[in-house]
Amino acid sequence: EGLKCGTCHVNHTGGGMLTPFGRLYSQACLSAWQALGTSDVASSITSGELSPAISYGANFRLDNTTIFAHESNYQGEVVSTVDTQNAFSVPEGNLYLKAQLIPEYLSIYLDQTVAPGFDVREAVVLVENLPASGYVKVGQFLQPYGLRILDDYTSTRAVTKYRYDTPQLGVEVGVEPGPIQGVVAVTNGGTGALGQ
Repeated sequence: EGLKCGTCHVNHTGGGMLTPFGRLYSQACLSAWQALGTSDVASSITSGELSPAISYGANFRLDNTTIFAHESNYQGEVVSTVDTQNAFSVPEGNLYLKAQLIPEYLSIYLDQTVAPGFDVREAVVLVENLPASGYVKVGQFLQPYGLRILDDYTSTRAVTKYRYDTPQLGVEVGVEPGPIQGVVAVTNGGTGALGQ
């Protein structure tokens, strides 16, 4: 869409919890199912807000693999089913929480993996709306490198080791004037601390 990652995501470099615009965009343009109902409970679930200061989010993916094994005759026609295997897995499950201490300026953000495994991906204090549309992030976070796509086997993830399972402790500073974004991060160089 030509927008910066921070337009849709709380994390200015992408991935994780969605902003109100990101939630609206995902429900209106990306979702296979539209949000159901208009009750207070339904709107609370789809809005992701517990209060004006506290918002939440979740992302779960479920895989199902079914394998059918058949016996065939010499003409290749299926004669009978020999074996059927069916398996479910949860390749990704994340919970997100953002608490605004000073609205639009100071917040705490948590990105917690709950499946597979249980690890903290990001736990940061985020200062926003600084000069030049700048921000400062302090804590454990994913490295601001490459496109924040889910496939850790792409070249920008696999070769550099900047994956979703390798958060680092440090400080990230970014500016986003107009269509430009610049980000610098200083980290411990390890593969994560809080979640490992």
